[in-house]
Parts: sequence; C-alpha cells; structure tokens
Amino acid sequence: MYKPTNKEWSWAMYDFGNSAYALIVMTIFFPLFFAEYVVHGKLTAALWGLSVAISILLVGLISPLLGAFTDKEAKRKSYFVLFSILAIIGTMVLPFTAHIPSYLGIFIFVFVNFSFGLSLSLYDSFIAVVPQEKNVSTTLSGIGWAIGYIGGPLCLLIAWFLMGRKLPVDLSDYRTLFLVTGLFFFAFSIWPYLSLPKDTKDNTTPIMKAGLSAFQIVRDTITSWRDMKQIFVFLLAMYFIMDGLTTMVYFVSLFAKVNLGFTIEQIVRLLLIVQIIGIPATAMMCWLAEKVGEIKLLILCSILWIVISILIFFSSDYVSFRIVAYLTGIVIGSTPAIARGFFGKIIPIEKRAEFFGFNTFAGRIATLIGPLIFGIVSSLWNMRIAILTVIPFFIVGAILLVYLNVNFRRWQSALHRHG
Repeated sequence: MYKPTNKEWSWAMYDFGNSAYALIVMTIFFPLFFAEYVVHGKLTAALWGLSVAISILLVGLISPLLGAFTDKEAKRKSYFVLFSILAIIGTMVLPFTAHIPSYLGIFIFVFVNFSFGLSLSLYDSFIAVVPQEKNVSTTLSGIGWAIGYIGGPLCLLIAWFLMGRKLPVDLSDYRTLFLVTGLFFFAFSIWPYLSLPKDTKDNTTPIMKAGLSAFQIVRDTITSWRDMKQIFVFLLAMYFIMDGLTTMVYFVSLFAKVNLGFTIEQIVRLLLIVQIIGIPATAMMCWLAEKVGEIKLLILCSILWIVISILIFFSSDYVSFRIVAYLTGIVIGSTPAIARGFFGKIIPIEKRAEFFGFNTFAGRIATLIGPLIFGIVSSLWNMRIAILTVIPFFIVGAILLVYLNVNFRRWQSALHRHG
C-alpha cells in the first residue's frame, strides 16, 4: 500500500492550508460579503462575475510566462512563497474593503485572487518532482485534495468558535473570519515553505533579459504543439471542463440564496456535505484513476457534472439540493485532482513550471468566459437559466477527452521517438 513520504506530505499540506481560502473566501463568505459590503447589493452577480473574470484572466495570461521564467532561473520556490504570502496577507485585508469605494474593493479582491492563483500554479508544478515514484502522482494529488476538504471546514470551525459559535452576521464577524482564514492558511504553509525542493541557482539574470527570454520560451513551446499533441489536447479539454466547474463553484452560494431563498446556515450545511463526501471520494477516485486510466475517469466526471447541472436547474427546495450536494462531493475534488496528477506524468520535468503555467491558463482563462456568460444571462433572465450555460462546456470537454483517449498511446509513442 502506498504511504507518502515526509516530503510528499509537506507538499500536500499546502492543499490543506489553502483550502481555507478556497472554501471560506471564494466559495461561501466573500461572495456574500461582496454583495452586502463591497457593492451594496448593486449588480451583484454581474460585478462579482466581472471581478472573478478579471483576476482569472490575469492569472491565465501571466502563469505560462512566470512558469517559463522560474524554470529558466530555477526560482520556482521563491516565487511560490512570494505569491502565497501576498495571498495570505490579502485575505486578512479583505474585510477592510467595506470602508472604501467599491472600485477599490474590487481591485483589492482581484489582486488577492490573482496572487492566490499564481501561487497555486507554481505549487502544482512540484507534483512532477516531489513523488518518489512518478506513477503515484495522481494518488498523491488526490490525497492533497482530500485533506484540503478537512482543512477548510476545520478553519471554519475555529472561526465559528471565535465568533461566538455563530456564522458571520456583521462586519466584526467578517473581520474575525478572514483573519482566522489568513492565519490558518499561513500556519499550514510553513511546512511546504521549508521542505519543498530549494531553488538551484544563486545568480540572477537581469529582469528584462529574463522576461524576454520567458516570452521566447513560451512562443517556442506553442509553435511546437504538433510534437506534444497529447499535452495540448488535454489542456484544451480541461479548458472547457474547468470553465463549467469553476463557474458553478463561484455562483452556487448566490444561486442558493437568491433563487431558492436559503439561509447562510443552510448554504454552509450543504457545502459541508460536499466537503465531507469529497474527502474519501477524491482520494478513492484518484486511486481508481491510476488503476483504470485517468482519462476515462475524467470522462466520467464530465458526465456527472452534466447531470449535476441539470439537477440544479430543476431543484426547488433544500431536499433536492442535498442530492446535488452528494453528487458534487464525488467530483468537485476528483476532477482537478486527477487532472493535476495526470498532467504531472506527461509533461517534460525540466519545463514543469511553464507547462503547469499552461495548465493554469487552461483552468483559469477558460473561466473568464463562463462567469461572464453566467453573469450576463442571470442579469437578462435569472440564475436558474444561467445554470444551463455551463452544460456545453462539459460536453465539449468530454468529447475532447474521448478523442485523446483514442489517440494517446500513439501520440505518446511518437513523442518518445522524436525525443
């Protein structure tokens, strides 16, 4: 039976810590805080979608260049720590956006989410080198994602006690909540900060020269896509799948509150169901993926996301939404965890940060379209109709994965012969 090493556990611990940000800031409470205190109930869905889309666009555009730069300069860890710290400090600053003009509050959130996204891109790239055996990268990825589902609720539980055993009801509670989130994020990031592979270069190329070199490296990689078809078809498939997935994550709490009239307590209970189911489901799905094939499991996940989207459209009460929560728990962590582990297996190790930058591009830039479409459709009609807009993304992603599955071995063999 596979037992992670200390270094592998240290890598996974960043998933544990950053899940506090993912759950508390992005999924549950900052969308609600944003609506009430940042934009004061004006064009909430549209402005939230625009804010998310801008931060995602910036992450998607910068990640491949930052990856190429850190690969060439061997500074992956330094920049990972830098953007992680910026995201942590920014998390603790978020409640102060209630006291400033809306446009400044939006700017601060965009910067915080931008920093968080870049830190994840560089962190993910370590999956290509941390596992002692390459064929366990998907399982390790699943373990990281699974313990993340423990970290987020644990942080929320700590904040719940400190807020007087209640969820946030005023600005003071939100200050406590986001401060606890930032401190929790930092506390469980210390181990990976200390244990992940160190940078290997002492000399530093002038920043302008290194930047121009990064542009050249990324351009060369893009123009040579025919030699790496399996990588780029996979990225394109994940482009569509992550667009649908992330759009649903960003808007599900608003949908439950606006369309179904759920209280914050009901929303939290449903999302905790997702988290609890996600712990064993993600680890088991990733283990199964290494046995039967990651591509096949990702196709299955895409089909389940389509089913979930349809069920959300028809949901009308708390009971029906609980069914959605059960199914979502199976795939919400499994989808990106399987993709992360599989990608770590098929990319050139010496260009891992650059290629995970492209992976971030696929996962982040794609979600520029989904939130914008969702926001526009919800403004013109309602969020129930807008839910249907995510289904085409999952369909296209599944079709591309089927195409990849048919051709993967032939393309991979050709790449090895070319190499």
